[in-house]
Order: sequence, then C-alpha cells, then structure tokens
Amino acid sequence: MRRADHLKRHPILLVNKLLREYGTDLELSFSRYKYRRRVREDKRRTFRVPISDIGPDWLLRQLGALAPDEELALESRVRLGGRLRHIPMIDFYGMRPQQLTAIVEVLPKFAHVEPLVYFSGRSFHAYFPILVGYSEWVKFMGSALLCNTPSRPSVVDQRWIGHRLIGGYAALRWSWNTPRYKSMPTRVPITVLEPTPTTGTRRSVRVAAA
Repeated sequence: MRRADHLKRHPILLVNKLLREYGTDLELSFSRYKYRRRVREDKRRTFRVPISDIGPDWLLRQLGALAPDEELALESRVRLGGRLRHIPMIDFYGMRPQQLTAIVEVLPKFAHVEPLVYFSGRSFHAYFPILVGYSEWVKFMGSALLCNTPSRPSVVDQRWIGHRLIGGYAALRWSWNTPRYKSMPTRVPITVLEPTPTTGTRRSVRVAAA
C-alpha cells in the first residue's frame, strides 16, 4: 500500500477526533516495545507527546526510528489538564458491532459512541474516541472480557486483557516493523464484523499490507 494511502487508514485518525473533543491540553502516551511470546513481564519504553505535535510527519519519524526488533504502540493512558485519563481500546478476534457497542454500556454517558475499528493482520483493534477515568477503564476491560463465553471463547484476547489490567493501562500497536506481525493496523468499516447471511459467522477480512 502506498504511504499516503496508508496514513489515511492508520490509527492516527484517532488523534484528530480526540483533538476536536478535548483540545490541545492533552498529552498522549506511546511506547516502544519488543514482543516476547508468552512472557509475563511487559518491558516498554514509554514517552508522552502533546497531541498538537502528533501528525503524519511525526508518525513517520517515529516509525523510522524503531530498532529492528521494536514496535510502536499507543497507550490508553493520557493526561488532560494534569489528570490521568484513559482511551478505551480493545484487541479482539471477531465480535459483532452490537457486541462491541454494548461493551460501553458500563459507561452510560458513552454508550452511543462508535469505535474506530482496525484490522491488524491477525485480529481487530478498536478505539473509542473518548476519555474515561481509571475505574471506568477497568469496568470497560472487564465488560469486554465477558464477551468470551463457553459457546464463543475466542471473541476477545483474554491474555491481552490480563496483561493490560496487570500493567494498569492498555496498548495497541501502531507499526509493522517485525516478522511477528502480518500487517500495519488498517482501518476497516465496522460492518465487516457483521455475520454473513449464509453461515452466521464473521466475514473473513482481506486488507492489503502497508
């Protein structure tokens, strides 16, 4: 995928929505990390950036500065007016749009906020363009985990939720820099999560790699 085309479908689109809603007195948190399979310890180098500094050129510089074994992630924790807040975000395998929206029913004033959905190559990432407090964030993560049931055990990545609850914040990848991953996260319409009329299962999604 051409660079200009990719930036139009990258999670950086979330930044514009947050900027319009909360203004320039907002700092986002990012981290550079090295993936290690089935390791409990989560080593990251976290750094904060004023939202007004984040744009396509900034992103390209960050991607170009990654070491060969590093990836870049956006963290859920932000600072607004000196207060710590969280962006609700989730890593999942295949829930319907109605389920995804229902997750925020634990946060009534945000129940009708539609998420931005991205296909990461193996799973989906969703970001809700709102800010919540820590206790609300914990409720959001717990609500997402309840989507896994005996009949559908692999709707949400429960190991990801476990790691993130232990860490006290969520994080989702913004890069594609190592062989571990299949593609750059690329925005898809929420309708791709709808079941097909014939099978009742989630449609397969094919997204060109960046």
